[in-house]
Order: sequence, then C-alpha cells, then structure tokens
Amino acid sequence: MTTVTDATVRHAGLGPGGTLHAVQQTDESESRYAVVSYDGTTETNRYMLRDRRPSSLTVGPTEVYVGTPSRNVLAIQSGTKDWHVDGMMPALEGGRLYTAGASDGVVAYAERSGVDRPLSAGPKRLWTGEWIPGQVHQPAVANGRLLVGTYDVPPNGGVVGAYDTENGERLWEPRNLGMDVATPAVVGDRGYTAVGTDGLQSGRVVALDLTTGETLWEDETDWYAYAPVVSEETLVVVGQVRDGDEFSAGKVRAYDTTSGEVLWTVTFESAVPNRAGVSLVGERVYATIGTTLSELA
Repeated sequence: MTTVTDATVRHAGLGPGGTLHAVQQTDESESRYAVVSYDGTTETNRYMLRDRRPSSLTVGPTEVYVGTPSRNVLAIQSGTKDWHVDGMMPALEGGRLYTAGASDGVVAYAERSGVDRPLSAGPKRLWTGEWIPGQVHQPAVANGRLLVGTYDVPPNGGVVGAYDTENGERLWEPRNLGMDVATPAVVGDRGYTAVGTDGLQSGRVVALDLTTGETLWEDETDWYAYAPVVSEETLVVVGQVRDGDEFSAGKVRAYDTTSGEVLWTVTFESAVPNRAGVSLVGERVYATIGTTLSELA
C-alpha cells in the first residue's frame, strides 16, 4: 500500500491512466477543502474549494465533477475550474452529466463535443425533472433510468424516485420508505435500496421493480441499513447498530437478489462503524469498518 497524503479524504476516485483525484480537508475546522490530483505519489494539481464539506466527487474522462452545498457542481480540469452547473450531486453516464439537488429539481445536461467545448462555458440543460423531497444522495444512472434516494426527517421522510433519462419524466411517484433512503443499486430492471427507519435506530432492505416502483421483497433490520451494492445474484448492505446517537457495532449482510433470503450476516465491534463501506470484486466481498479492511466472502 502506498500512502499519498496524510490529510482527511472525504471523496476519491480514479481517472484514466490511474490518476487519483481526491477531495481533501485542509484544516481541522472542516471549513477548507481542496480537489487534489496525484500521479502515483506525486501531487500534480490542486484546486481550493470555497464551500464547506463538498457533497460528492465524480471522475470523468477529462474533468472531475464536485458537488457543493451551494447547489453548484464544479467541473475541474488540471487544477482549474472550467465551469459550473446547477445541482449538488452529480452522476456521469455515456458522456452526459446529470445532477440531483438542483434548485428546481433533477437535471440532465447535453454531451459536449470537441467542437462546442471552446464555444461554451458549460453544457446546455437538456431537461429538468420534478423536484424530489429531502436531501439528495448521489444519483445512479442505468438502463435508461436515473434513480435517486433522499434523506428527510418525519413526518415527510426520505423517498426514492426514478426518471426517464431521455426526457426527465417521472416513471412513478416517489416512494416514501423511511427516514434515510439510499439511492438503489441496480441490476437489470430491479433496484435494491437500504433504508434507515425509526430515527435511524432500525432499517429495512427493499428490492424494487424499477418499471413500476413496486416492492418485490423486503427485510426489516434492527439496525440502521445503508450503502447497498449488488451483483447479479448477491446484494450486500452495510449498517450500524445504534443506541441514540452512539454507534456500538457495524453490520454487513448479504442477500439472494431474487428471493431476498439472508445468506449471511457479519457483526463488527467498532468504535467508528459510521466509517463503513463495502465492495464486490468478482465473488469476493470486502468491507471497511472503522480502519479495518476485511474479506468476508
């Protein structure tokens, strides 16, 4: 393992050629951040951000897109901001940029060719989808659908919504599933989301028919479920065991995607289970709970 920085990293991603891009906290007050690029262990570019706690980072072929709390998605290239568009959470698919959390809804922007890049400060807006309630998570784009989950406190609660990527029309009315609804992980016409309920003291895992928005199966958990990842046959979610605002353990659970059968559950005793994530690499499942990386299956 090679360490390239001792700064706190909020978001990171790899670009073409293995270039590492990261959003780093540059002081202890959590008020200053930078987008930093590395070639191997050498810092190549740095762009200082004006916003507190950037919400997301998406790496494209030539630009890095950073979502900010001021509802601007910045396009950064070689340490310089090229342009910005409306939104908080970006997604990139097929050269087209989508943003959730724009001032007026969910937005798709036109692909930019080599001809129009020098003539325009940014991409043109293709369509605007209806506003979705709650604080948005990063959207996902798959099979002609844009999906987004949100967080909102009761009585409204978070929702999951779906849009047609060609025209921005809602495919079905947003589903209210709990307080914190993760953007679904997608396989084919199915989406799988993890939900925090009961003040984030418990949760549920839900499989959705993405054509209709209907529930195919669900599992109630006595822990806060979030962060779904999926392969063709296996769904894995991460969660927290909570007592009020205190975290006492981390959870990782695997499901059969078709039936919803629980395949296995692993519990981690950890002082910081909120720093948790999971990845599927082939048939292997890797989880990070706190500072520990474990291979689970």
